[in-house]
Amino acid sequence: MRTALLALAALLALSTSPPPAAAGDGVHVTWLWHLEQPIYWPAPTGAGLRYERAWESIQAKLAGAPHPENDLDEIFGKADRVDAYQGRLRATVQQLLGYPEAGAQVSYSGGLAENIASLGAHGALGYSSTWNAAIKEAQGWSTSQGTPRLDVVVFPFHHALLPLLDQRVVAMELATYASLYGDIWNAARRSKGLFPSEMAFSERLIPTLAAAGLEWVVVSNSHISRACADYPWVPGSGGDNIPPPNPADALNPAQPHWNRVSIDRGVSPANAYPYAYRPHKARYVDPATGVPATITVVPAAQAESWRDGYACYGLDDGLEYASASEAAHPILVLLAHDGDNAFGGGFTYYNDCVSGLASTAAGRGWVPTTVAGYLHDHPVAADDVVHVEDGAWVNADGDFGAPSFLNWNWPLMGASGVDIANGWAEDERNFAVIVAATNWVVSAEDAVGPVNVAHVVDPTRGGGALAQAWHFLLGGLNSGYMYYGKALDMELKPVVASNAAVARAKTALGAAPDATPPTVFPPQRYPDNPGALNFGPLYGYQQRVMPTDLWIWTFAYDRAGMGAVTLRFRLDADGRNDPGTDVNETYAGGDGVGPWVDAPMNLRVFPRGNVTNDPEIDSSILPDEIADEYWVKLEGLENALIDYYVEATDAGGRVTRSAIQHVWIGDGAGAVAPLGGRVEPEAPCVDDVVTVRGDAPGMLHWGVNGWTKPDEGLWPAGTTLWSDGKAVETPLSPCGDLYCATLGPLGAGVTLLDFVFHYADGSWDNHGGQDWHVPVAATCQATGGDTGPTDADADTGSGGGDTVTVVEDPGADTVSAGDADVAAPVEEVVGGDAAGDVAGEDDGAADVADPDGGGGEDATAVVDEGRRLRRRRAAGARAAAGRQARRRSGCSPRRGSPRGGGATDRRRSSRRASRRRAPRGAGSCRPSRGSRRRRSAAGRPGSRSWSRRRRRRSARSRASRRPARTRPARAPRAPPPRPRRPTWRTTRAAGGGPPRTRGSCRWARRRRSRSRSP
Repeated sequence: MRTALLALAALLALSTSPPPAAAGDGVHVTWLWHLEQPIYWPAPTGAGLRYERAWESIQAKLAGAPHPENDLDEIFGKADRVDAYQGRLRATVQQLLGYPEAGAQVSYSGGLAENIASLGAHGALGYSSTWNAAIKEAQGWSTSQGTPRLDVVVFPFHHALLPLLDQRVVAMELATYASLYGDIWNAARRSKGLFPSEMAFSERLIPTLAAAGLEWVVVSNSHISRACADYPWVPGSGGDNIPPPNPADALNPAQPHWNRVSIDRGVSPANAYPYAYRPHKARYVDPATGVPATITVVPAAQAESWRDGYACYGLDDGLEYASASEAAHPILVLLAHDGDNAFGGGFTYYNDCVSGLASTAAGRGWVPTTVAGYLHDHPVAADDVVHVEDGAWVNADGDFGAPSFLNWNWPLMGASGVDIANGWAEDERNFAVIVAATNWVVSAEDAVGPVNVAHVVDPTRGGGALAQAWHFLLGGLNSGYMYYGKALDMELKPVVASNAAVARAKTALGAAPDATPPTVFPPQRYPDNPGALNFGPLYGYQQRVMPTDLWIWTFAYDRAGMGAVTLRFRLDADGRNDPGTDVNETYAGGDGVGPWVDAPMNLRVFPRGNVTNDPEIDSSILPDEIADEYWVKLEGLENALIDYYVEATDAGGRVTRSAIQHVWIGDGAGAVAPLGGRVEPEAPCVDDVVTVRGDAPGMLHWGVNGWTKPDEGLWPAGTTLWSDGKAVETPLSPCGDLYCATLGPLGAGVTLLDFVFHYADGSWDNHGGQDWHVPVAATCQATGGDTGPTDADADTGSGGGDTVTVVEDPGADTVSAGDADVAAPVEEVVGGDAAGDVAGEDDGAADVADPDGGGGEDATAVVDEGRRLRRRRAAGARAAAGRQARRRSGCSPRRGSPRGGGATDRRRSSRRASRRRAPRGAGSCRPSRGSRRRRSAAGRPGSRSWSRRRRRRSARSRASRRPARTRPARAPRAPPPRPRRPTWRTTRAAGGGPPRTRGSCRWARRRRSRSRSP
């Protein structure tokens, strides 16, 4: 108790530090506590009408049932969870009543509610039949704006990962929670907000969310920041452990202010402030109708949330960005994290830390608030629209906010790595099973008619086989099943639920004919950045420029049989998805995008069982139905933005079209565009003299052809060889307000100029960890030369081949498009016939019929048009580069060490070091008894309660925080390749710690492997 009081006193003392801001203008702060337990065995109970809840599973295990393998007595019986799931939140919010706007949000999953209700009905493990009474009472308390002090937000009932599901399933997940809401919470205070499972969001969810009556949704602020044009990507623990954002997502404007907050998770998210710290609108356009839908996106402060979940937190990081808060749209710091795990699930956090932070904030003139209260006072303008990159929260190990939802959606793997054509992964097998089961269930509903949602929640009330089919399908969707993968019996849970759903759907269907189109998994791609820089778990935590080859794949299933599955893609005219138009977002398209090109996808019968023969994967229960895989490989596209979607047809001719997605394909050399006036001419050839501009005195650190040593005959005076024997350094000389080095002519043999800046103060500017890579053309063309459509030599790309062809291979179709990269002003796309050809041109090939009216096209026409448009842009590129350089303002971009941090980062580093918290168990923020982790003799975590997303970093990961090597062409030290899912045996190294029993699997976001030993 004395320690807790000292902690509170320390937090109160902070309130005197900076002068308070004007009331209402400063930082606003609030909390969201996520509470969740899954359905641990979503198989039918003895009566066969519904899946097992916690009480039924415990009784089944006592009777000798082998599943679930989890120890439910331990999971649900932990004292801190018993408190958090019942009365603790009410007591915490009560401490905030002295602040007129203060309160919190809670996401309480439907699966958890069902489990606790089943235990409470039997008075088991400390739960009572009135388990929800305290939360309902706090819901009834009002802020000064009249909003709930404790807002029970809407949540996907079964903790499903919404962006990877069929939209009808998403709608049912929301509808079932809405149906449950009135039974267990205060229906008069129903929330208008959603906290999505794992904070996983995609803009394609927006129409479904809006149709469910939701007005706002929590998203990761990292995915707003990563969509900014000037996102300062840095590889490794000092920045991101995922690839740079694909340029197709760089739709948000550049921002003047950035912060970077490191967390004990192997990442240091960078966020634009105030931009990524206040709500905006996000928008999605229906590709078939062109009708837009919008929703308010409320960014959660990712790094700050982590810190709040692991210690008493004074929000000192907010001191950096508080001055940027605006009266009309103040900064909102939403601290969203687990409320039943680790320190953030313990007594000290709820009893001392929350009220301490509220006091600290108020003392600074900041405002403890709620999301609903903030939006009441500061509504978001309809035209304040941002783009949100796909992805989940950054705290999931091995995922780190990957746009592909990596840790729930691990791609198909072979012996040597990613293998789209032949690989396998237990996650993907689960999704293939879910796709097939989804088709059976929605087919049954289409045949029988709409189901009563209340019967889906509890089929014992009625609804028959259809309600039961939906009930079991939803019960198998928990994202934790995929996250854990091989741990315990995780890979069996989606299978048993899907098998039960399919069996009941078949009963409901009877002999009804098929009237439902195929079900299609959201198309996936590999690599993240084709033809450009990649990084992260799939790339061995090394910076890798991948080839321009693009793999796109999906799962598709129809109960009556499949027909053709086709990838349809088109080229954008100027290489940019203009947010001011919707032509890239609709099937019909318009000026600025080319015609659709059809690429037939390869069929692969996807394996049902453990084809890897991995002994940790339990294959004792196999799926009754599973979707097939369809894939295609595109080759030859470069320097191009493409839109694409999958069109799947079943045996009866019914068609499903996926959402339109976008990807930028680079040049295969890692060139980063635009160069922003760094180089003149911006598109040099071998005969050009090249001027490179820096921002301060120092050296140009450069090489050629992928960081190899340039020939000594190319070295300007004063150039010296760098210590690695590959790069050289040339002095920068004053040139106006900047500092320049002049190189060249580079001559034949040089195809790429690589450079960074090594300034005299010891700092580096390496373009956010990406370096600069400038392609050097082998032939030169005078500015203003022939740009006519017959000038076939003016192609500035490196691809060879003028057509997109489907190449037959032993089980592989490859689409090749050598010169199809396109870059030209939108207004230059003119005319065209009904099939979309360039006006006045006829390629002599048969056009592909386009059911959307957008004009199907053979590949030759697309390529010819692309080359023609690209030549026009290339003709003026050098002149434009010169003008751009002369207009350059001289404002210095962020620069710093090779880790990519800016000058402000260096100043912040000392402040961060002074704020590092003491180890758990020491100092003023000692965790409570219930949340303290036991430690083994080796000093490693010994608790069987592994907190979600919170594994302590390994020695290898900690090493990544050491200063980076000074050679900027290489990535800063980053975590070396590590096992995807650390095993229990690994964490028990050196023989320390108490033995762990089987079944102690709290939803630790750590993907540990199954341990069969006791």
